[in-house]
Amino acid sequence: MILTRKHLTVMAVAIAVIGVFIGVRRYEIRQTIADNDLKIILDAGHGEPDGGAVGINGTLEKDI
Repeated sequence: MILTRKHLTVMAVAIAVIGVFIGVRRYEIRQTIADNDLKIILDAGHGEPDGGAVGINGTLEKDI
């Protein structure tokens, strides 16, 4: 099959439309997350009395 300028133009437009759709979708997802005011909380899970793993030099995981 020989690709003509018309074919290449149609393919370029299709790729651009898909790119715009993906960009809009990502924006909507970011807005949804921002609108929900999500908070991420990290908890190492170690403390007293469990210090977690102990390194070769005696350092406790909870101290890192």
